[in-house]
Amino acid sequence: MPLRGRAFLSLWSGIVPGYERELDRWHTIEHMPERLGVPGFLRGRRYMHTAAASDHPLFILYEAAHIEVFRSPGLVARLNDPTEWSKKGLRPAASTPGFGYVMLVEGVGSRELDDAMPDVVDIATAASSGTCEGGVYRLAYLLEAA
Repeated sequence: MPLRGRAFLSLWSGIVPGYERELDRWHTIEHMPERLGVPGFLRGRRYMHTAAASDHPLFILYEAAHIEVFRSPGLVARLNDPTEWSKKGLRPAASTPGFGYVMLVEGVGSRELDDAMPDVVDIATAASSGTCEGGVYRLAYLLEAA
């Protein structure tokens, strides 16, 4: 699925053990619709890592009309005034890793992506001066702006 707009924000995170269902409800019912209500947000996607054990089991991708959307007054207002549900600590646990760049490869099956992963990592490693880390995630939820 091609990216919409001219900018995206990618986030990886852990999940507090025991709060997986509550996180899913909060993110689906409140958080993602709230973000997509900010002018310029075009699409939000939530992915789950296909490996049973992962330091970053949750991957979230927000697509926007342009980069300024991610520092817009509308988003800043939401960040500065979290809802009661957000305040309950239902946000994903663990820190987001820092990356120099992101290479997003989409496919139909996780087996095919697992098979392609060594080649993707080799290409990314050859194109950078650092190390490369890869993971396969399955789409768990997608929301488009109205």
